[in-house]
Amino acid sequence: MSRPEGPTLCLVYGPPAVGKLTVAKEIAARTGYRLVHNHVSIDPVLSILGWEDEAFFRTVGDVRAVLFDAAAREGVSIVATYAYAAGVDDASISRLSGAFANRGGRVRYAQLVASDDVLLERVTDAGRREHGKLGSAEDLRGFLAEYDFTSAIPGTTGPTIDTSWTAPAEAARIIAEHLEAT
Repeated sequence: MSRPEGPTLCLVYGPPAVGKLTVAKEIAARTGYRLVHNHVSIDPVLSILGWEDEAFFRTVGDVRAVLFDAAAREGVSIVATYAYAAGVDDASISRLSGAFANRGGRVRYAQLVASDDVLLERVTDAGRREHGKLGSAEDLRGFLAEYDFTSAIPGTTGPTIDTSWTAPAEAARIIAEHLEAT
């Protein structure tokens, strides 16, 4: 099977505190892909709108779409992180992956999972605060109760890696090998 000539989007997704950014940094180092993590689009919107504002998530989606479209148009392969919630984010995922697919590129997915106990332990890590990420176990419990972060993105394939016991470098190796093989 020959690969498309266009760029690649590697979408690393999973719940908050699963290790998406840590693994994505390792993938970027191995592949040369540019890194686009969740907060590249969230932080500028947070400077204007709050999480509770009706326009917040729509605006974040618009910022992400502009970034992904620019990367695809310019032939830049990226590894991006996404806290995918089943049934909530499907249209957004379709929009973002379409930017690459519509330009002859390829889209690959990698799902990261971990037990709730591991997520609740990691969420308070000081490194998360540096990126303005969710940092409260109580808030994470609420998100985990409200949203399904465990389901795979419908219609996609790719590795699912449990980061409870898989080191970031090993997870990145598995994903990079998947990118090379497909």
